[in-house]
Parts: sequence; structure tokens; C-alpha cells
Amino acid sequence: MMKPENYYTYITSESNLPTIDMSEYPDVLSKPFMETAESFLDNALFRPKSEVYSSVSTYIAQMSEDAATSMDAEGAMNTYKDNVISVVGEDNIIEH
Repeated sequence: MMKPENYYTYITSESNLPTIDMSEYPDVLSKPFMETAESFLDNALFRPKSEVYSSVSTYIAQMSEDAATSMDAEGAMNTYKDNVISVVGEDNIIEH
């Protein structure tokens, strides 16, 4: 993990939002876009702690690419569903 002072240099040079506590660097929190960015947290969820999270995340990206380039949306979603089931198991999915 990056030292806070190095992370500070990185996010300020790239104009990125912090993903760790930056309370020791108040100028980061006073950027004009921070109020809007903080409002997005009202709808945010924590990343689940799971060893399969990165695989599911990759399948989401693959589904988007498939739908945009090589499949129709329904085909891409069905492939995504099959891929996720193969990783997490049928009993661990919720369909909407």
C-alpha cells in the first residue's frame, strides 16, 4: 500500500478522488468537485469481501464489451450469467 504522502501526490497530480482517509490533507477535501463526489456516496455500496469478486468484475467488463462489439445485449447477459454461475454457484445468485 502506498504511503499517504505518496498517495496525496498521486491523486492531486491526477485530479483523482481519494479512496483512503485523507483527513490529514484538508486541501484534497476542499476541491470544488468534492461536495458532488461525496453526494455519490449516498448510493454507494462497499465492495464485497469475496475471493471471486475480481472474476465477477471481469465478467461485467466482458459483458459490456460483448454487447458493444460481438453479441446482442441478451446474448451478452446470458454469457455473463453462465460465467458468474460457474464461479459462484447457482445457489449464490439473485436474478432481477
